[in-house]
Amino acid sequence: MKRFRRTTVSAALAMAAAAAVTRAQPAEERPFYLGAAPQPAAQAAPAKTPPPADPLDQIKKPVDWLTWGADARFRQEYLHNPFLLDTDPPGHTWNDLRNRFRVWANVAPAKELDFYTRLTWEPRYWWAPNSKQNDNGDSDGQQWTWNDGDFDNLYFRIKPQDVPMTFTVGRQDIILGDGWLVLDGTPLDGSETIYMDLAARLTIDFKEIKTTGDFIVLQNWSDPDEWLPSIQSESRHRTEQDELGVILWFTNKSLDRTEINPYFMYKHNDAVLANGDDGDIYTVGARIKHEFDKNWSAQGEGAYQWGNRSNAAMFPEGGDVSAGGFIGQIAYSFNDELKNRLKVVYEFLSGDDPDSRQVEQFDRLWARWPMWSELYIYTYAVETRIAEVTNLHRVAFGWDCVPMRDMTFALDYHLLFAAENTRAGTPGFSSGGDFRGQLLTAVLKYKFNKHVAAHLWCEAFFPGDYYDDISGTPLESRDDPELFLRWELYFTL
Repeated sequence: MKRFRRTTVSAALAMAAAAAVTRAQPAEERPFYLGAAPQPAAQAAPAKTPPPADPLDQIKKPVDWLTWGADARFRQEYLHNPFLLDTDPPGHTWNDLRNRFRVWANVAPAKELDFYTRLTWEPRYWWAPNSKQNDNGDSDGQQWTWNDGDFDNLYFRIKPQDVPMTFTVGRQDIILGDGWLVLDGTPLDGSETIYMDLAARLTIDFKEIKTTGDFIVLQNWSDPDEWLPSIQSESRHRTEQDELGVILWFTNKSLDRTEINPYFMYKHNDAVLANGDDGDIYTVGARIKHEFDKNWSAQGEGAYQWGNRSNAAMFPEGGDVSAGGFIGQIAYSFNDELKNRLKVVYEFLSGDDPDSRQVEQFDRLWARWPMWSELYIYTYAVETRIAEVTNLHRVAFGWDCVPMRDMTFALDYHLLFAAENTRAGTPGFSSGGDFRGQLLTAVLKYKFNKHVAAHLWCEAFFPGDYYDDISGTPLESRDDPELFLRWELYFTL
C-alpha cells in the first residue's frame, strides 16, 4: 500500500520540477590595473572554477517557460502472511515487482501563473500468489498486471506579485504536517498515486504574525474516470466512497524554535463500494513541534472527531461519532560524527466500543498510508479496511544514524495494543485479548548521486493474544509471524 517514505517523495518531485535551473557563472575576471606590477605566477591566486554544469539541466529546461522531468522506481516486494497471520490458506505469500514511471512538465507563461501536469503508470509483475493467473489460464502466478495510467497531477497555480497568497486549483498532492491526517487521497492504488482528485487551495502568508493559512476544498471520487479519465481500461477504484472535504490549516512560527498548527477539517462521505462510508465527520486538532536545544526535540498532535458515520461492513446501524487520537514523540540527537538519534513515540487512536451505540473509532481521514509500517497495514484489511489503522495504542522505540555520507539507517521496535476489542469472539479475534503484537522495522537508504538512490527495507510482526485462536473456524491459527522484504532502485532526471 501507501508508502510513507514513498510519499513524501511525490511532493518533493513536484517542487523540483517547478524550480528554475541555476546557470553556471563565468570565472571571476581579474582586471590588470595600469601601473601595477603583476604578481609572479607562482603566487597568483588560482582562478575560481565553477562546478561542471549538469548537461541534463539544459535538457530539462530547454526554454525559460518550460521545465520537465521524469523518474522511474523499481521495487520488488515480498510479503509472508500479510492478511490472515496464517501460513495454511492459499495465497499467504505475495511476491511482485512494481515498476512506476512518471513524467511531468511545468509551463510558466508568466511569473504569476504556471501549469503543472504529471503522468504516472505502475505495471506489476507477479510471482505469487497463484491467483494472479496468466492470460492463457495458467495458474502459476507469473503474469503482468498493467494497471491504469493516470494524470495524477493536473493543476494551475496563481501567485500574484506583491500579494502574499497563492491559489492552486486542480488534481494535486496535498500533505499537511507529518501526514497524520492528510497525505493520501487514493488509498486503493498502493503508492502509485496520492492525489486529491479535484482541489482548490488558497495559501495566505500573514508575515506580520509569522503565520500562514491554508484554506482547502476538495472532492475525491471513487471512480477515477469521473472527470479526468485514466489511460488504461482497468479503472480501479481509488477510494471506497466519494468524498467532499473542507480543511483550514494554520502554521505559526512566532515562538522561537516552535511550530504550531491548529486545524479544522470536515469530510462528507457517500458510499460507492460495499465497504464504503456514509456520513459527516468533523475534526478539530493541533500539532506542535519544538526544539528545546541542539539535542532535545519533541512534537505532538491530537484531534477530536464528532458527526455521524455508517459502514455496512463495520457499522451497519451507524451512529454519532465521538472519537479521538494523539501521536507524540521525544527525540535526542547526539550530534556526533554518525548523527545518532534516539526517539520514543506514543500513538493512540480510539476504537469502537461494541457495547455503545456511538461510533468511537477514530477516522484517519485522508491518511491511509504506511506512516510507520509497510507491513502492518495489510493486517487491517480483515479488521477494518486496508491501511485503515485505528483502534490502537502504540509505543515505539527508535534509533537512526548516518553510517557514511549519503547513507541512513533506521531501526524501530513497536509494541501494539488494541484500545477496544471491537470484534471480540468473531472468527480470528480473541474474546478478551488486547495485545496486538510486536513489530520490528529496519531501513537502509543510500543516495548514489542526485539521479540514483536505493533502499533495503525489512519488517517482521509477531502476533499477540488479540488474534487468538478460535477453534473450529478457518482462522483458528492466526498466530503466525508476518514478514515484509523490499529492495528499491529509484532514478530521476
